[in-house]
Amino acid sequence: MPYLHGEATSLENLISQLVIWATDSTIHGDDAWTLMQQADWPKGTILKAKGLNGINSCYIGLMILDFTSSTAYSDWLLQTEIIEKKIVWDSDAINKPKTCFTHTSGSASFAIWDDVNAASKGTTTYTLSGYNDLINSAGKILVFGVFKQFIDGLDWNEQPGAMEFTDLELYPIYYTYAGYEGSEPIKLTPPIYPGWGYPGIAMPSGEPSGGYFKFWLVKDVSHLTVATNNCGQWDMGHAGMLEPFEAAMQYPFPAVVAGTCTGLTKVMTITAKNGGIVTTTGNKIDCSYDNWSMSRSLPCNPCENGTSQVVLCLPDGTWERFSNWSQAVKLRSYAYSSYETKYFASVERPARADNTADGFLVKPTNLDLDDVATGLESVNGNIITIEPLQLLQNDSANLRVDLFGALWGMYWPGTNSLPYGEVTINSKQYLLLPNCWEDRLWYIVPYTSTYTSQLTFKTSYDEIIDYGKQFKMLIELGG
Repeated sequence: MPYLHGEATSLENLISQLVIWATDSTIHGDDAWTLMQQADWPKGTILKAKGLNGINSCYIGLMILDFTSSTAYSDWLLQTEIIEKKIVWDSDAINKPKTCFTHTSGSASFAIWDDVNAASKGTTTYTLSGYNDLINSAGKILVFGVFKQFIDGLDWNEQPGAMEFTDLELYPIYYTYAGYEGSEPIKLTPPIYPGWGYPGIAMPSGEPSGGYFKFWLVKDVSHLTVATNNCGQWDMGHAGMLEPFEAAMQYPFPAVVAGTCTGLTKVMTITAKNGGIVTTTGNKIDCSYDNWSMSRSLPCNPCENGTSQVVLCLPDGTWERFSNWSQAVKLRSYAYSSYETKYFASVERPARADNTADGFLVKPTNLDLDDVATGLESVNGNIITIEPLQLLQNDSANLRVDLFGALWGMYWPGTNSLPYGEVTINSKQYLLLPNCWEDRLWYIVPYTSTYTSQLTFKTSYDEIIDYGKQFKMLIELGG
């Protein structure tokens, strides 16, 4: 299993190097992939690989979402074709299917005809707002995808087998219309920008600040894993076939996509109104490195803050997100003075999913692994547990747990004794990743939390440190 370690000057440069390497038959032999297209958003780069067990084909996709401009979303949204399909006709928006309307591309306003036969018989003008407020922190996102087929000319989200997202819990946009008498604009779920919700790697504007970042590429017949290290910030993305168990759960297209984030994170806006407080919560684009919430985490501990970064195509052809944790955003307050209260949004303590309830989880990190002390491998006398990362479903209706398979070449290591980076275990090369950066705290306690003594604070802090040490991952590089 060959791998490549090198340096890239940008995410675009990373894709260019990846394409050259992945399609080189002198390196990969019969496992070399075929380049189908290499294009910018919204089409992306798509490579043809072999399917499960080398049978048939699958298509591995990479695409960069560029949100370095605050108008990236509105430039797409305010096209007449998008206004038509996603705003005027869509049942989740204005819901006036096949209605005629007038719109100038780039304008936030459009006029819906009162009579389908003639605009001269009257129109109602609608105006959108809030669409440039969906970027919390600017940057670029390299997203990964797997498709069943490739059709030339189709956008990324139109390719056969693409993930279909109907609700990413996005921060709302708004609209008003002529004659609307409400005191506030009407909330509207934002149309989903092609590529949103796909797992991958996010990089803030201005990065790599040192001029380059390090990368590792590893692939075989139907899998690709990419890891990056930009001045101590680790990220990774993966696309390919799940390694299924030789059992009844094996099926033809167990496609899986994973990464350190989707570029989405949950935010809360607090506004004063009529002497009270009003909050608005939803997911926004966040490419920052200082996002310490679990929306940016390794796929060994996926979290529903933002949206999960591990997604599997199930036997029925639908895509399902796997999540071991959830993390809420909560309104908190403190007494600023004897007569004034201050309010702020707090990212709360992560909550582990109930392992007995129905759900889709990643094993073994769905469990508390603080006390793991025995292992399967030994390095320089250090005992190390190496456990494959497996995807499972709790199915209470059928009184069973379904194990779909394992993430290719990815493991949970029960050790704190090895340095991060390339390591050798039993003559095999691995890459040991921290949870995005070294010495990361699992959770940051809001400063208004009350502790009765220094002892209780220390107990909480020790727990945070212990949990943080669990969250790491091995990527197999080869023999």
